[in-house]
Amino acid sequence: MPRMLKLIGAVLGALVLAFTALGLVLPRVLRIERSVELPAPLSVVAAEVEDLSRWQGWAFGPEAKGCTFLGSSATELRWTCGDVEGALLRTDRSPGTVWIDARVGGTVERVRMKLSLTELPSGTLLAWQEQATAPRVMGAWLRPWLERARGDEIDRSLARLRARLVPATPQGS
Repeated sequence: MPRMLKLIGAVLGALVLAFTALGLVLPRVLRIERSVELPAPLSVVAAEVEDLSRWQGWAFGPEAKGCTFLGSSATELRWTCGDVEGALLRTDRSPGTVWIDARVGGTVERVRMKLSLTELPSGTLLAWQEQATAPRVMGAWLRPWLERARGDEIDRSLARLRARLVPATPQGS
């Protein structure tokens, strides 16, 4: 019996070691890309995207009702949701492109967003690119799930932005 317990312990230890070693070499970088055509002029979309104080109206869903927004400005937005703190910081802006760094407690680190705007005859194309680094070991194993979950969250935010901008679209366009 003790020999069997030693064998089971050795096998479990080897599995944990293999799981950890593989988790250390798996890629941890999350990359999410989404785009949407918005039926609004470039200037209207740019005003929503470039001013972080407006993000409360479309980037955060119903689950953010319990969050406390600590401060917002055109270049910064901070919040807490329970024990999790987060912040967005607009780090650069050039014609047609906005760069935002995000810090959200928990699952990912070094989040960098690039939002590109292109004027179209029918409105504006918004391309959202995001890159983040998942935590070592478990983050590498969870990377596909984290990418899918974040992509779904971005899709919902873009749908809310579209709904917010529809009234801004001139009638008969």
